[in-house]
Amino acid sequence: MRKVRYSLTVWFFLVLFTGSVSADDRRIKDFFGTYIGHAETAEELGRDMSVSIGPIAGSDDYYVKWSTVIHKSSDRTKRVTYNIRFTQSRRNAVHISAMAQDVFGKAVPLDPTKGDPLVWARIKGDTHTVYAMIITDDGGFDLQVYNRTLNKDGMWLEFTRKQDDLLPKKITAQLIRVSE
Repeated sequence: MRKVRYSLTVWFFLVLFTGSVSADDRRIKDFFGTYIGHAETAEELGRDMSVSIGPIAGSDDYYVKWSTVIHKSSDRTKRVTYNIRFTQSRRNAVHISAMAQDVFGKAVPLDPTKGDPLVWARIKGDTHTVYAMIITDDGGFDLQVYNRTLNKDGMWLEFTRKQDDLLPKKITAQLIRVSE
């Protein structure tokens, strides 16, 4: 009887603590560093991109900061920068954004029902994915997915954007690691 109870206890804790994280999945520290690259696009003159992923001192949290310079024409550019803090959720494979503070000063996600983005991340295999979803004013959605896959040269970026009934937009680029 004691052996059965011990086996069930071990099985329960294995299931509880492994969740859906595979042993083959990378750890976030494998992605730490700064990466840069360029993507050619049909509707613009291209995009210069950078991403930095690193630890946040004094915590187990980490940040992902990315910037894109969109060359719309020879004399017109647009720069977009995001810097998001991620923290572990109650689910092993899910990291949630911590972009706001509650009344106690704890970092928490924004509220998507107020027009703020719902942002979360996961690691699956060699890929760190950031999902950002916005509920539009008319109740539709705008979903952006950033797949960043480690490779021998640095990181392969695959960005997809899907808005309601519009055709998805996809941009890919090889990003080179420029610092650890």
